[in-house]
Amino acid sequence: MVMISGACNFQELDKVAAIEPFSKFCAKATDISQIPKSLFKVPDQALFGRPGGCYLDLPNDILHQTVSQPEVESLLDATEDKATIVSSNNCCSFLVFIIKQGKII
Repeated sequence: MVMISGACNFQELDKVAAIEPFSKFCAKATDISQIPKSLFKVPDQALFGRPGGCYLDLPNDILHQTVSQPEVESLLDATEDKATIVSSNNCCSFLVFIIKQGKII
């Protein structure tokens, strides 16, 4: 199980610290450039070794940052290349597709 949380207006609560004792892996994006890497790392951690629940925090202020189109493309290319090495499941390809479309399911 992977839980991704974002766009919460109550950022004073350290959600990672609150969830960490109950999950296999927790991460928090502190910059928009970390989002693609984090979106691949969390599912990989959930499936690596003994499966377990993982959590990714995407704070509201990070989700509202902007990046240039060339930076987006380079981040996605680098992340996609790494993901195909790290994970053999279709989850990574699906995440790349969703990020490139700019849609949330």
